[in-house]
Amino acid sequence: MDYHLAIPSHRRAKTLLDKTLAFLRTSDAPEPTIYVVDQKDVDDYKALDPTLNIVIAPRGIAATRNYIQDTQPLDTKIVFIDDDIKAVWRLIADKKKERVRNFDQLVKEGFYWAEKLGTHLWGTYPVDNSLFMKRKVRSNLCYINGSLFGVINKRVSVIHDYAEDAERSIRHYIMDKKVCRLEYIGLQTRYYKEPGGLQETRTKENDKVSKEEMQKLFPDLCYIKDKKGRPDIFYVKMKGELHPI
Repeated sequence: MDYHLAIPSHRRAKTLLDKTLAFLRTSDAPEPTIYVVDQKDVDDYKALDPTLNIVIAPRGIAATRNYIQDTQPLDTKIVFIDDDIKAVWRLIADKKKERVRNFDQLVKEGFYWAEKLGTHLWGTYPVDNSLFMKRKVRSNLCYINGSLFGVINKRVSVIHDYAEDAERSIRHYIMDKKVCRLEYIGLQTRYYKEPGGLQETRTKENDKVSKEEMQKLFPDLCYIKDKKGRPDIFYVKMKGELHPI
């Protein structure tokens, strides 16, 4: 399948090579484009692997992903993957999973379901916990995690760095009246634990402000609720379906 594979990254050269690139290069994926924010990143990443295809993009994850969409043709298939993905898992039976060995096949499944359901956005279950994963595809309003997702490019822009994936989920839902999440595909990653990335600027305060602004923008679709001592975005329950695979 023809698609643009994009990895936004910042100050994570070794993490990128040890995790996401190691996974992609052993799972039949096309060579990705790495999007960084300055020449220091270019130099550091090239020092570890001079073959990398690197582009300098605007600073901030929302601005970077908007830039990627804006510089790709409309209706292009784009797959975004974070730089700290250790593995991707597939649920093959009740509470039983196996590693994804063919990334290209996974991407084909994502776009197949997006087009079948009539949406321009697909994603995966945010963790690799087989107790909660299901051999189904969700199509109602739900959280499409930014760590791995695909779009059929309509240049749907977001503005919030610290809730950008939650915002993208809502904006696509408003456009299509549904989104698509593969409940049987889970990600193995250490969210917000690696140095670099948004951790360089993320604070409890700007995270809270970003989510409060989201609630003001979309009061009919989301609300804030404390989760383990911090505010988090929750979606209003909307009608939708779980489709068996």
